Amino acid sequence: MKKRLISFMLLITVISCVGFNTDYFKNLLTLISQAAKEVIYEETESYDEETSDSAVDRLEQELQKLDVRNFFEDESETESGSNFKGQLYNGTRNPDVDFVNSKGKSTLNKHAAKHGYTSPEEYLKDARNFLEKKPTSTIQSFVSNEGTYFRYDTMTNEFGIINEYGGISTYFKPENGIVYWLEQIEKYAPK
Repeated sequence: MKKRLISFMLLITVISCVGFNTDYFKNLLTLISQAAKEVIYEETESYDEETSDSAVDRLEQELQKLDVRNFFEDESETESGSNFKGQLYNGTRNPDVDFVNSKGKSTLNKHAAKHGYTSPEEYLKDARNFLEKKPTSTIQSFVSNEGTYFRYDTMTNEFGIINEYGGISTYFKPENGIVYWLEQIEKYAPK
């Protein structure tokens, strides 16, 4: 349990460097508080609300030292909080090249099957809906130096790309979720 609690704290620290929305942080802090209570229960073999509340208060003080909690106090955009705020694709969309590779061949059937869809049409509809809808507070996005648009929804775990030609290249729910998104930021986001 202690390792799990530490893992949650490290995850929040990493996320604070990237800048996610405050709802996401609040959910993580709730999990950390629950884990802290479980750790206290395991160590004392009893639940003492006063001791538990004191431990959670200490945990929150430590998180504040890491500047994670400061995201709740001031919801104005900070440099790290606005870098990947969800934006609509601002290039010229070209639906005719959705899931078309550099050789002009369609990859739609392959992508749909790979990602568990029974029909390519359903997959294409979901991909277009995700990448073309107005961003919500849980959507993050950026455009690479090459003009490729990357989008990720922290709540639904959807990920998609619109290439520099305006066509959708991929759409799926990554197995390792946020870790995958952070890898894409590290590899492709402008520095």
